[in-house]
Amino acid sequence: MGSSIVSPAITEFSEVFGVGSVTATLTLSLFVVGYGVGPLFLSPISEIPQIGRSIPYIVTLALFCILQVPTALVDNFAGLVRPQTISIKRQE
Repeated sequence: MGSSIVSPAITEFSEVFGVGSVTATLTLSLFVVGYGVGPLFLSPISEIPQIGRSIPYIVTLALFCILQVPTALVDNFAGLVRPQTISIKRQE
């Protein structure tokens, strides 16, 4: 659900998926990049009076929740990295 939940699991990512610790850290790095870049593009949308703040927030929160399902059911490392990178949640 956030970078603080992913951090302790990096060693387990290495063991389960058979990748090095640097590669396993990629999950955390890409999540933080998505977490920073997402609001860069989504914040200006909330300033449009016809759209407001609620719609972008609800849509991105729903996207974040939906993309947790493939993250939980993945069986390879590439499949783990993709949904985590895409699942951006807008910061208020």
